[in-house]
Amino acid sequence: MQKQTIIGIRRGNMFSVYSIGLLGIILIFGLLHFFVKFPLEKLINPFSLIPISILLIGFLLSFLKFLDKKQMIIIDSKGVSMRKSRFPFSGLEQIDWNDIQSYNAKVEQFRNGATNFLVIKRKSRNKKYYVDLFDIETNNGDILAALRNNSLAGNSGETDSP
Repeated sequence: MQKQTIIGIRRGNMFSVYSIGLLGIILIFGLLHFFVKFPLEKLINPFSLIPISILLIGFLLSFLKFLDKKQMIIIDSKGVSMRKSRFPFSGLEQIDWNDIQSYNAKVEQFRNGATNFLVIKRKSRNKKYYVDLFDIETNNGDILAALRNNSLAGNSGETDSP
């Protein structure tokens, strides 16, 4: 089999989702203020500032992730390189093929859809690493095919449980 290199870069879908949500909330509060004469003073109390600040933090993180165009995952003949954390602009960590115990794709179902995670279990640290494949521009099937093609027989493989 031919070994191939796959590089996954963020598309910015989460930024679009949060932007639409934030614009919708601003529109609702604007309409409430205009038509119902909802006083803006009610917005500036501790109980309403908490959800607003949570939404703004989510928007800020998604905006930073939108700006971050570094690779999320690299699969090549050396192993798998993936982000050290889920925060924007974090560096890559290399996991060699002989250090990968198992890998699989996990689908999380939500009320309005689903997202895919790549789960890689490392031998040396007995730790699982998760990569959210929702926001990566590379096809999920191509990522799994590259894992199968590049992994050495007997050293790592797909498993049914994460």
